[in-house]
Amino acid sequence: MKVFLDAGHGGSDPGAVSGGLVEKNMTLICANGAKNLLEKYGIDVKMSRTGDNSFSLYERADMANAWGADLFVSCHFNAGGGNRGEVIHSVFGGKGQILAQNIANELKNLGQENVRIYSKGATNGSGDYFTVIAKTNMPAVIVEPCFIDNDEDRVLADTEDKQYLVGVAIAKGILNFYGLSYAEDEFMELNEINDIVYELKIRGIISDTELWLKKLSEDSNAYWLSKKAIDFIRRNGV
Repeated sequence: MKVFLDAGHGGSDPGAVSGGLVEKNMTLICANGAKNLLEKYGIDVKMSRTGDNSFSLYERADMANAWGADLFVSCHFNAGGGNRGEVIHSVFGGKGQILAQNIANELKNLGQENVRIYSKGATNGSGDYFTVIAKTNMPAVIVEPCFIDNDEDRVLADTEDKQYLVGVAIAKGILNFYGLSYAEDEFMELNEINDIVYELKIRGIISDTELWLKKLSEDSNAYWLSKKAIDFIRRNGV
């Protein structure tokens, strides 16, 4: 199973910008959240970008095709005054539509009350309108979890922690598509310092992620104590 995660926008293209939120930054955090969970379940993941890089839509589709991805998921955040999540799939339906429904279900579980699932045809009346769906060789979806210029809707992703959890929700939808059950309290081995720090932050145990990333990188005792603390919390449902 090979999943290509596309963090939308990047580089000179910031995407939507509103109230201090910048889409290109949000999509990268979101994609990393999805990546970290999927890899723990043995799924191979490749990302279109891991930094603030700029790639065309055609380049993103070409990357996925060249890699031989089984699924393509493009992470975005919306703007324009709406109040909902959106998951877009191919006009041809099939596995892409099933994947879209699974991801939409997990966005609802995360707290997005309204999720629109739809497709859009090309302006010439043949095929798909959206490039990353039209030009990929595998089932592809575009995920827009919320509108960041809507005060009520943006609360789903108005912090880095929430953006990361949106990515986790997307990953859960992918796991459900593959028939892989996700257990909320399941113990999963922690191999990456990033995993530990993100979980400590999300659980409200720490606030300064940069400080703790540095601390755990330099202090092996702090790393193992933090790892054991997360292991204990997960095993005991604290």
